[in-house]
Amino acid sequence: MVDLSQVPVLDIHAFSFAAHPWERRDITQLHWLGGVDLREAPAGTFTDESVEYLEHTIGFRLFVRELAGFLGCEPTADAVVAARNERLGDFDGYVKALFADINLTQLIVDNGLQTLDEVDAFATDLGMPYAKTFRVETHILRLLEKATTFDALIADFDTGMEGAVRDRGCVAFKSVIAYRTGLDIKPVTEAEARASFDTRLDDVTWFGPRAKALRDFLTRRGLAASADLGVPFMFHTGVGDTDVVINACNPALLTPMLLEEQMLRSKVVLIHGGWPYSEEAGWLTNNHPNVYLELSGNQPPHMEPPMSPRRYGDLLRQVAFPKMVFGTDGQDHPETLWYYAKYSKRSMGKALGALVDEGILTEDEALQAGRGFYFDNAKKLFGV
Repeated sequence: MVDLSQVPVLDIHAFSFAAHPWERRDITQLHWLGGVDLREAPAGTFTDESVEYLEHTIGFRLFVRELAGFLGCEPTADAVVAARNERLGDFDGYVKALFADINLTQLIVDNGLQTLDEVDAFATDLGMPYAKTFRVETHILRLLEKATTFDALIADFDTGMEGAVRDRGCVAFKSVIAYRTGLDIKPVTEAEARASFDTRLDDVTWFGPRAKALRDFLTRRGLAASADLGVPFMFHTGVGDTDVVINACNPALLTPMLLEEQMLRSKVVLIHGGWPYSEEAGWLTNNHPNVYLELSGNQPPHMEPPMSPRRYGDLLRQVAFPKMVFGTDGQDHPETLWYYAKYSKRSMGKALGALVDEGILTEDEALQAGRGFYFDNAKKLFGV
């Protein structure tokens, strides 16, 4: 096993968090994704017994064990909740200790459903180097809430994308169109997009109009703009919560669009590495010079397989080392960032160690590959 504990971490896929006290049910529900459709299901759909099932998952047991080790308490959920809530008395000190334990030195924060001002306020209070990712779907949602004409929508979309980079310091765009209409992003004419805008209220979800043609049109426009603005464009790929378009989240669906001449100028990052479609994501990354692979889990701290030594080892044998970067997808609670980085380093250390044992890498080469994955590659890709 290659020891990566002291390698610095640049988390390219983080979200804001706050000092929320836990109850037993809270730590359990960290391991349930659900999604809007299930969270709004009829009362009684999810009973206490349904939540308790989660405590019999490997992810739950690993999380409790790891956090108990950090907190110095018994490895039970009740003990972890009590010890953790006690540490919240010095929340800033607690966060610093968590991040020092994994050598987390810098964040790139996704604004998610927040404004960029809210991200700035969070990161300023956190007191560590940070940059921002601009969420395309949140931008579209806010525009659709006020737009009265298609032309105004397009003008405001372009202005917002450009302003996010040039005025607000965003270093990347991120799309979760896999959750809205899927990754089968079709070529759309302006006339088709205009017609989609005109009929947008025919199919409205919790996140605004579905309007697939319009969303495809805007996503393509944003991807092309990312090249002009000199920032990467990140796509959620693979599974997530139950709102994802499960039959259209395979990153292979992006291939026709990525082969178009104007898109070849853009740097594309496949968030989550497409799990469970890792082979397709690895193929895309190695065969497209402008595609990169981000290996976060699919919502923390949920499942073990996406960040297992086996998956890391398979991808190390498939993808050029400099094209792989790390993110936690940590959110709401600082422990989620800590846990995924902690677990990831152990898994990557085992995967790299196997390559050393086979004589494919020297220990120094393996350590350098690990440092690249957690820090150097992202510094170069995002220019932070």
